[in-house]
Amino acid sequence: MKFTTPLSLRRYRRTGIALVTAAAVISMGALSTSVASAAPAEPVDPSVLEPVDPQNWQNMDDMTWDDYTPIPGANWVNETEGSQRAFKGAIVLLDFSDQDFLVTQADKSHVFGNPSGLSAPIPREEVPQFYVDLLNKPSTLNHGRTINEYWMEQSNGRISVDMEAFGPYELPGKIHEYGLNDSFNKPNATSCPQGDTCNKVIRPDALSLWSADMGVANPLAEFDEVFYVTAGHDESSTWEEFGQMVFASPEQVTDDFGPPRDANGKAYDQNGNEMTNWAKTRYVPWTSWAAATSHWPNANFPTATNAGNSTQAESSGMGTFAHEFSHILGISDNYGNPYGTDANDGGALRDPSGPYDVLGRGSFNGPGGTHKRWGVPSVAGGSQPAGVALRNRIKLDIIDEANVVNVTRSQVAAQGSLVTNLLSRAVTKEDRKLGINLVLDGGDKSTGLCTRKEKFDCDGGSFDNYTLEVVDRMGTDSFQPDAGVLLAKTKNADRNPFIWTIDANPQDIDTLDYVRADGTPIKITRGDQRQLNDALFHAGNNSGSEFEYVDEANRLHFYVVNQQRDAQGLLSYDVAVRSLDSAGPQTRGVALGDGTFTGTSDNEIVELMVPVTNSGGAVKDASANSDIYRVSTSIDSTEWSTHTASSIVTVPAGETVNVPVYASRAAVAAASARALAAGVNPTVSVTVTSENDPTATATLAAKIPTPAVGPGTNPGTNPGTNPGTDPGTAGGNAGGTSGGATGELTNTGGENLAPFGLAGLALLLLGAVLTGVTVRNRRRESFID
Repeated sequence: MKFTTPLSLRRYRRTGIALVTAAAVISMGALSTSVASAAPAEPVDPSVLEPVDPQNWQNMDDMTWDDYTPIPGANWVNETEGSQRAFKGAIVLLDFSDQDFLVTQADKSHVFGNPSGLSAPIPREEVPQFYVDLLNKPSTLNHGRTINEYWMEQSNGRISVDMEAFGPYELPGKIHEYGLNDSFNKPNATSCPQGDTCNKVIRPDALSLWSADMGVANPLAEFDEVFYVTAGHDESSTWEEFGQMVFASPEQVTDDFGPPRDANGKAYDQNGNEMTNWAKTRYVPWTSWAAATSHWPNANFPTATNAGNSTQAESSGMGTFAHEFSHILGISDNYGNPYGTDANDGGALRDPSGPYDVLGRGSFNGPGGTHKRWGVPSVAGGSQPAGVALRNRIKLDIIDEANVVNVTRSQVAAQGSLVTNLLSRAVTKEDRKLGINLVLDGGDKSTGLCTRKEKFDCDGGSFDNYTLEVVDRMGTDSFQPDAGVLLAKTKNADRNPFIWTIDANPQDIDTLDYVRADGTPIKITRGDQRQLNDALFHAGNNSGSEFEYVDEANRLHFYVVNQQRDAQGLLSYDVAVRSLDSAGPQTRGVALGDGTFTGTSDNEIVELMVPVTNSGGAVKDASANSDIYRVSTSIDSTEWSTHTASSIVTVPAGETVNVPVYASRAAVAAASARALAAGVNPTVSVTVTSENDPTATATLAAKIPTPAVGPGTNPGTNPGTNPGTDPGTAGGNAGGTSGGATGELTNTGGENLAPFGLAGLALLLLGAVLTGVTVRNRRRESFID
């Protein structure tokens, strides 16, 4: 008998093929016979039946700064200069004739409730230094997070950002003269108060003031990037929060959120008509006039003579700055309109990438999430943006080729499949892979199968690649809703959508967005980025997510095989991808070794450890040297069920992985369990099949062993006919059974056996084993009685 220590379901044990003495090669249907053995009936921890990688996504609304997790061993916040480029930036502070900087005012002096009280009012002349420090100097106020740290982390130390403050300068106009325009507030003549000019532009007026102060004709030529920051709020952070979240209809917007009025309480627009308290906005038909009057953050790409530059406001968090800086680096937007009507049914289109990339809605990430981006100073939602997705890292050249598995679809077909381990994108190690970029050479075969208008969650086709990367809630990604594997389709050109997150849970996430002042609950729309909060793939069964994805049109099958978190807390996943058209050049094979049971049929959980050997051929490419196997299990009893940690296991050629299989049943009283076990030995069947070549398959069938029977705690009235001569058999069996013993069995009564008794017992056991082994239906069946 072979005795083993129960192994955790969460880790497979890998051994060399030479160590599995009983493993026979089972390839293309060939079979062999062996006997599974039993270890002592120690209780198996019930936790083995739990998911190994459960999806527990969290809404950013419920997050706080306590959710921030530093990257082990990293200190980017104190690394000041990038190894490839140190960006020299300027931050230019601008206020208006009717809007002072909020941080100079008393708490909650603005109708929106700002400033928040997190900082004491400061003199106007100190505002520029206050904001450059908030953005780029670690402090208690910004929780030690800076924009320089963000880019150093994302680029693995290549890019740093240093900033110099300028101003403050007062723009020659009112806040609404710069905020209201015919882009998002059209026609602005109905929202612009009579006598004002609502077509002013921030950049030229700011540049004129800045140039005069510096004594330089074109300050934009002196810096790598420029951030213009205006007093007050940006419309992106307030249009919903002080529009439909507060007021049920435009007519209910109160005067304090409306335009300035004359002594008679009247306000008139450019057409001479009495103004309303609401105005048009970007995504929905209306918001409060106070929210609409702020400008929307935006960026200009750099030119040969001018630095890239962007506009923000006091409410703009670091996510906005990181997002706009990404534009300055040369990448476009990749998000949609959550309240759009672009689909044929009049609804919104699905968001392209969700919260997983800074060029998408990941710029909203941070404690409190989407609806907490309006605070001043901005240190909540929008203050800790998502990392840069793999597609964009590659485009910006901020990731080493050695950290990426670059492969084409035809190369995958030539080798059959690919298996590799990916480390979390928050961490960069020279010897570790951070992602896969799979080129769809020959084009995206799904193009034309659907259109975005016809089907709101259709990607529209015309993609160039697939990417896989691991997202962990660590570093700047600490405020992601989940940790897992991000699978996406990407385009080489910035044609929105150019990153399309594959949603592991495409059904409506059914999540509350907010509750209106009148108590009406409003759920997030189908176009909201938070629909993808549960989009990441997870390893194993019953995770709440998925561990595989099949793209039939592009002839690819993706797998999330296994999850690991090391002693440092670093997350990685084993992932695989195979061609649906080719098994590769190598022979595929699988062999199952002797199974080993832990537990017996009177236990609630029994473990069967099955050695799975890749008996197929090897190839030179290590990433193609593993086969992908699907594990299926069953049991011939309605009272029992079987469970495996994962339905997928990968094994390198010539190696063995021990796969635990569990049989479990509902708890019953000990006496009933023993009575049941005495007459029933369910058979556990385990089938392992190559995904690359389904004809390479093997099956092991093993009976759950019955418990040994002994004297128990009550020998009863019939302890046996000859307890002195044969205490192991007569005393143990008769005494324990007739007495109805319910206590723990400590031994079989064999310690006083005479030599002949020992010999007889050995012969009986041998006979039981020999008669119990059969080969039936070309399966291996191991009976342990």
